[in-house]
Amino acid sequence: MQAVDADLPLFFVRSMDQVLESTLFYHQVIDLTFVVFGSMALLLAAVGLYGVTLASVMQRIPEMGVRMAMGARPQDVVRLILKRGSTKTAIGLGLGLALGWGLGKALESFLFQVRPEDPVTFSAIPLFLVAVSLLAYLVPARRASRVDPVEALRSE
Repeated sequence: MQAVDADLPLFFVRSMDQVLESTLFYHQVIDLTFVVFGSMALLLAAVGLYGVTLASVMQRIPEMGVRMAMGARPQDVVRLILKRGSTKTAIGLGLGLALGWGLGKALESFLFQVRPEDPVTFSAIPLFLVAVSLLAYLVPARRASRVDPVEALRSE
């Protein structure tokens, strides 16, 4: 620049790498913010899913005791709870994936270098939530299968 005009005042002289780094810094901060809030949302979804499923199964423990008093085996009780739970989970996942895909397509113009139908996201998150749901149904189902039928009949 001095060869062109020696009297030209220069301010904030930086290399192109420095300019790119400072420009990308804000995008990186925003990306990190979305990752943190997305992770928190996933954790809250997992805790909420676990709590709701646990509460729904725990409310049915007296019913499971009555079923066992009528001749149901513990395996039948666990199978019944897991079957009903997996049906609810499948419906929730189906609706969630459809809404997620639709919203992703609607917001596609706002996304930068991210595909709205990211296969990793659309497979990892549902697998995680299925695992949480299975755990949330399996733990109280095993507890319900050990209920003493006499105690369950007394509570009814």
